[in-house]
Amino acid sequence: MHESCSNHSTLQTYGVQCVQILTRLMEKLLEYRCLIHDESKENRMACTVSLLQFYSDVNRKEMYIRYVDKLYELHMEFDNFTEAAYTLKLHSNELNWDETPLSLLLKSKRHYSCPTHRTLKEQLYRSMIDLFDKGKMWECALDLCKELAQQYENEVYDYLSLSELCKKMSHFYESILRTTRYESIYYRVTFYGTGFPEFLRNKEFVYRGNEYEDAGSFNMRILSQHPRAELLTTLTPGAEILECDGQFIQIVKVDPVSRDIRFGGKNTQTIAANIVKFYKSNNVSEFQFSRPIRDSGASGDDIAGTSYERTIMRTTDPLPGILRWFPVKSSETIMISPIEMAIETVDAKNRAIRELVLEHQNDPRIPVHSLSAVIKGVVDAAINGGLPIYEEAFLTPGYLERHPGDDHLVARLKDLIASQIPLLEVALLLHKMKTPAILLPFHDQLEKCFATIQANVEAKYGKRVTDIKIDRDAEVTLRRHISANQPQISMDSSRLSETSIGSSDSGISKSQNSRPTTTSSGGFKNTIANLANFNTVNLAR
Repeated sequence: MHESCSNHSTLQTYGVQCVQILTRLMEKLLEYRCLIHDESKENRMACTVSLLQFYSDVNRKEMYIRYVDKLYELHMEFDNFTEAAYTLKLHSNELNWDETPLSLLLKSKRHYSCPTHRTLKEQLYRSMIDLFDKGKMWECALDLCKELAQQYENEVYDYLSLSELCKKMSHFYESILRTTRYESIYYRVTFYGTGFPEFLRNKEFVYRGNEYEDAGSFNMRILSQHPRAELLTTLTPGAEILECDGQFIQIVKVDPVSRDIRFGGKNTQTIAANIVKFYKSNNVSEFQFSRPIRDSGASGDDIAGTSYERTIMRTTDPLPGILRWFPVKSSETIMISPIEMAIETVDAKNRAIRELVLEHQNDPRIPVHSLSAVIKGVVDAAINGGLPIYEEAFLTPGYLERHPGDDHLVARLKDLIASQIPLLEVALLLHKMKTPAILLPFHDQLEKCFATIQANVEAKYGKRVTDIKIDRDAEVTLRRHISANQPQISMDSSRLSETSIGSSDSGISKSQNSRPTTTSSGGFKNTIANLANFNTVNLAR
């Protein structure tokens, strides 16, 4: 038919276009038919999205809305409340805030009695707000509330509905500040081999993990959907993997890179941590991970001789969205020098200490264990090596002689190390206020370790201050709150694990059911060991 239309004088243009559209439709319908009853919910959702996008491209509204509804029902079947809300947004985008009679093409089977664009759009907004609330995406719910409030206040003058909506908004604002939320974890998943369906074959995606799902559980879930697949443990598979008729899956934990301009040039240190955290891990379309590359001749624990290869990926759509995953549309690789990685590591630890202090300061109910673990991991040099390992590697005259162009990086690293001291000082003060009497000897040991580090750092790099202030007079009040609301803690139940000051960059995920640990500010040998064990990356080029 394509050949006949191509040779026909009248049908050469429109006839060929029609054949191409019908061919695309048949391919997608056959794919949908084969996979709609597949055990993998991801495959079913992917086929549904493929069809609704096709009908959107050819402007078939009725069929588009039909598959939007199918996608919504799939998400609700698996309690994907956030994704279900974004799916309803596709329907609402086809409607206007006016009294235009609703055509049959845009009807919703859940709100079939709605006669106009405005009434249906209002109902869809109410449903989306409730779904975002269930998904703890209150910022997204508030955006919809503000738009709906504008209609109630200035267009239809429905003050009763506006009053109820404002009460909901008040609840959402309070929930943002007072509720501890799960931070989304993301993974790059690549499907190698011709044994996969065409829409997966030799393609890479970024997935959003389920709430409180660790790396091991995520790996098991993905592999269970593809029983024939094997888990790859290298980052660079050869041609024999790409072209074979088998199935191989590579899973790499990645970090979101926020490009949100909401805060502009504002100092985010004055903004509540719960607010900033949300925008760091949501509405993101850029992700990255790194792997260490040892320079030739460098020993295993030579921090100054280990560079990092960083892969930066961009997805077709921001996450979260109408799916829990999206294809990677572009990627690039850059090299990070050893001192640049050291700067990132110390800077990340400083921000982590700051955020943790603010969380404990704002919510006395948080157990002291998390604060104890972070302080211990930084100040107990006998275990982790501490900050001196960076000083020995980068803050010596010999390093600048070998790398004269790194003087600005050396100055930056010194400033970050010096800035960590006042943060630790405030953290220790708060720790003392929250520590039960039985653990005061442990706190005293932390203070002794810190005093040694403080004297050394301030003598070398000067004294810094922090804007975090803690009222010492509040100690009695805080202790009363703790004793009234928390049981006594035994020494055995409060053992602390070693914690890290390490980079959040990651590599290949392991299939074991445990969350990966991070690396410490010292003990570079432990850093390499952790990366090798957790990421199972072949470090050789």
